[in-house]
Amino acid sequence: MDDVLPRLRPDYIKLDIEGGEAMALRGMAKAIGRTRPHLAVSAYHRPDDLWTLPRLLRELAPYAKLFLRQHEANAFDTVLYGVPA
Repeated sequence: MDDVLPRLRPDYIKLDIEGGEAMALRGMAKAIGRTRPHLAVSAYHRPDDLWTLPRLLRELAPYAKLFLRQHEANAFDTVLYGVPA
């Protein structure tokens, strides 16, 4: 996203892309740092998402408070939220 849409100024980013969330976040690192958006990132597609995605968001969005919410009882629809503090 940083290369294709360098002037894009998102204020909310939602990702549910079947395991590609970390790669997508890395590809929009400049936009995240520049605009400090709210983030909603699916954290259940890969077994290590519960550890790698919070670490990555801590790096890319140090401004945000992180929250992990499970919206279904079966662990599907677990979402990592980053809310600007």
